[in-house]
Amino acid sequence: MDFMIVCDTPLRLAVLDVDGTLADPENRIRPDVARAVNALLQRDVLVMLATGRTISELQPVFGPCPGLTHLAYSNGACLRGFGPALDSYARTIPLEAAQAVYDRAMAADIMPEVYSRGQVYVAKSRWADREHYNAAYLSQTLPGSRTVIQDLQILWEDPEAMVEKLNLFFHDPRQRAAFEASLQGLGLEVSYTIQGGLEYNNPQATKVRAVSHLCRVLHIPAGQVAALGDSQTDIDLLRWAGVSVAMANGAPEVQQAARFIAPPNSQSGAAWAIENLLLPRCAAAK
Repeated sequence: MDFMIVCDTPLRLAVLDVDGTLADPENRIRPDVARAVNALLQRDVLVMLATGRTISELQPVFGPCPGLTHLAYSNGACLRGFGPALDSYARTIPLEAAQAVYDRAMAADIMPEVYSRGQVYVAKSRWADREHYNAAYLSQTLPGSRTVIQDLQILWEDPEAMVEKLNLFFHDPRQRAAFEASLQGLGLEVSYTIQGGLEYNNPQATKVRAVSHLCRVLHIPAGQVAALGDSQTDIDLLRWAGVSVAMANGAPEVQQAARFIAPPNSQSGAAWAIENLLLPRCAAAK
């Protein structure tokens, strides 16, 4: 694919999604994508991940790209790697609301996961039956990323507990709409996962809010930010960033929110986007 871009406004921040963007359909970081990310890390630009994953799920990314130490994780609920002032940023779910979602899911045929303090917690009984909930792939693609405990009641009893996100896996996809409707009164942000599940966040926990907060503190205008993404949780960030790139594997509404469309993640589209759209806008190597 031929492409030429005029380097009119230099980039100061590059924001990269993981699932469906950097990661291929098998949840791997391909060598050409890793090379492109590592080349970007050598330029005079701040590079960060904005991801629905939490820290324990990011080891497959840190391996090929160890320089990726700046994060907005759990869909923008928290920041990490920017120093104490910014890393204190947190938009977590009230414990009462988190427990209501969890209890309702456990009473139904659903596997809920609780994202807290960079870990993913899941009840032992549900994890043992993860294949039933279409979540067996986690053992292969993200081994060791789940903290399995007998009863998550211990989380609700901890006065210092923080819940960043809840992720729900369904045995029957037809359950999803009914479950979502049953908890509308909680005032939480709901998004759909590519696995057919649901994610619950604090309404203030979005990628664009976390990134824009960072930019206000660091005095980076939106016009000097580039964002790559593919999913529903990336739409507002793509609309906000000066250089926005949607993956061709993203839904039509995601592509409509972006200025540029990259090849799909099955064809290392993130590498193409970085090499053709981001690197030409970056200052010389550090």
